[in-house]
Amino acid sequence: MVEYKYFIKPLTGLHQVWQDVTHAVVKGKELKLRKGFSSLSSAVDMGSVSVELHMASLEDAVLLHVGRRQVLITANGSPIFEGVSYDDSKVSLKERSDYVFATLKFKPYSAFFETAIAPADIALVDKKICDPTDKANSLLHILFDLIVENVDPEVQPILEDVFQLETAIVNTKVLRLFLIEEGENLEDYLTEFLYHSGYAYYMDLHTVKVITPYGGYPSTSVSIKDIIASPRISQAPYIDEHKVVVRLGKIITADDEVVYELNPARDEETGEPTETAYLPPASFYPLDIDDEPSILEADYGNEKESDDVELAYAENVSLSYDARQIDPSDPSKTIPASLLVTEETLKPTSAELQFKNALFVDVSLRNVVVTAGRAYYRDWSEEHEDASSKAREIETIDGLYLPDSFSAKAFIDRYVAEEEAERTKITFKTHLAFEPGAVLEFSDIPYPLLVRYVTQLDETYFEYECVAHLIPSSTIKTRVRVAPKRIPRDGVIGPEGVPGPPGEDATSVQIFSTNGNIFRDGTAYTTMRAIVFRGDQDITDEIDESLFNWERVSGDSVADESWNTSSKAVGRKTVEITPSDVLGRTVFACHVDI
Repeated sequence: MVEYKYFIKPLTGLHQVWQDVTHAVVKGKELKLRKGFSSLSSAVDMGSVSVELHMASLEDAVLLHVGRRQVLITANGSPIFEGVSYDDSKVSLKERSDYVFATLKFKPYSAFFETAIAPADIALVDKKICDPTDKANSLLHILFDLIVENVDPEVQPILEDVFQLETAIVNTKVLRLFLIEEGENLEDYLTEFLYHSGYAYYMDLHTVKVITPYGGYPSTSVSIKDIIASPRISQAPYIDEHKVVVRLGKIITADDEVVYELNPARDEETGEPTETAYLPPASFYPLDIDDEPSILEADYGNEKESDDVELAYAENVSLSYDARQIDPSDPSKTIPASLLVTEETLKPTSAELQFKNALFVDVSLRNVVVTAGRAYYRDWSEEHEDASSKAREIETIDGLYLPDSFSAKAFIDRYVAEEEAERTKITFKTHLAFEPGAVLEFSDIPYPLLVRYVTQLDETYFEYECVAHLIPSSTIKTRVRVAPKRIPRDGVIGPEGVPGPPGEDATSVQIFSTNGNIFRDGTAYTTMRAIVFRGDQDITDEIDESLFNWERVSGDSVADESWNTSSKAVGRKTVEITPSDVLGRTVFACHVDI
C-alpha cells in the first residue's frame, strides 16, 4: 500500500521549512494528480493537483491563502509532485459548526513560465531545432533556459536549482533566424515554436518532458476488458473546418547592406542627395515642431523589400553620414564636415540617432546611412496549402519557425490531424499506466487514441483523457507503400541467416511512417523510422545507427541503386521521404544487421 504525505511551506521568506500537513488532508489522500498538455496550438503543461485541508479555525484557513505556498507530495518517501499555489488557485471555505475546510489548487513550476519576459532583443542565428547532444545550439534547450532564467523572481531560484529538460527528439534541421523582442513573453515564443515543430510538453516533478504527439505510432494495444470504468465518448461532428495555408518565410542574406538612408533620392546629373538639412552652429538634428532637439527614429528598410520580401534583421550595424561645410579657402566649394553624434542606438531592426553641429560654421547634413555587416530578409513568396480540403474558411499561418518545405507540409498534416482529433474525445479509467503522448490501440475502437491528460487516482488506478489520433492518407494510382524488412519472428538470426530457436527473444524490424503509408501523386512527405523489437521490447536505442540501411525499389533499378547507396539511405534509423524520392510505384524497406 502506498503512503502519501503532504508538505507545505511559504514560497518566500528566509529559512522556511516544510510543514507536514498529511494529518489535515481531507481530500487529496486519494491523490488526484493530473499531468498532460492541451492541443498543439497551446501545447503547454496542464498539470495540477488539489488538496483540501481541515483547518483549526477560520482565521487559519484565511491566512493559508496569504502569499503563495509550495507543496511537496511524496509516495512512500519518494517525491512525486512539487509545485506552487497559483493565481487561479482559490481557497474555498466551508464552515459547518466547528469544521472549517480550505481547498488549495497547486500547479507545477511550469505554470510560472508565462511570467518570463525577454530582458533584451535576442537574435538566434543558425540554430538547430532540437539536439540534446549540442544544447548550446539547440533552440528547444535555449528557449527553456531563457525561460528559467527570467521567470518570476520568487520561483526563479527554485527552478534554477532543480529544473531538467528531457526529450528523445532529435531534429538537427537549422532555423536560420529566430528573433525575440525585448519585453515580450518568452512562453509565447516557446508555444509558437512548439506548435510549428509539432511538439508539446508537460512537467513531471522537476523535469519538463517534451514529446511529439503526432510523430508517434501506436505503442500499446489495449483490450477493452482492461477498461475498469466504461469510457465516455464525446463527438462533435460539426466542428468548423478550415483550409490551412502556410507561408514559408525563407531567409535570404546579404553582406555589407545599406539598411537605412535618410535621403535615398539622388539628382540624376550630380548623383547628390536631393534633400539637405542645414544646421547652424550649436544646433541639433532633428528638431520637433517646437524647434527643440528630437530623436531620428530610423526604421530599417530598402528597395529590396516588396509585398513578399521583408528586411527582418541586421547584424554588425554601423553608422555613417555625409555632412558638408563651405571651404574657407574657396567659398565656391564645400569640404567634409564633422558632426557630434549625441545619440547613437543601433538596434537589429531600427536606430535612434541625434546629431549636433559643434562647429562655428553652418553645416549641411546631406545623408545618414546605416549599413549592416549582414542583413537577413524573409521571403514569404512560397506558400503551401491543404489541397484536399474543401473548406471555405482559410487560416493562414506564417511559418516563422518552419525551416523548409518538408516541415511546412508536415505542419499541414498535423493541423488536419488536430482538427480531426477535436471531433472525438474519449475518457476512461484503467489500472494500466501510460504517459501523456502515448498512442493507444483499442481492440473495439476503429482508430488509435492519443493520451493528452493522465490523472492518477490512486496507486494503480488512472483516468485518461484522449483524442482520436488520425493522420490522413489516400490511395490513388501512383502510391508509396511502406514495407518493413523483417527478421524472422521465430528466432534471432544465426550464422548464414539461419533462424535461431523460437522463443520470447524473437527479433523483428517494423517501419513506422509519420504521415501514413499511401500517398497521392506529389504528396509523399513523411518521415519513416525503423524500430527493432526483441519480443515486445523496443531495442532500437541499443543498436548502432550504422547498422541501419534503407532500400528503395521502383521501376528504375539504376536510380534505385544510386538512392540505396546515398548518404540519405545508409546508416540512418530514420529517413525523410519527399516526392523527389518516389518514382511511380515505389516500396521502401529497411535492413538492420544484427
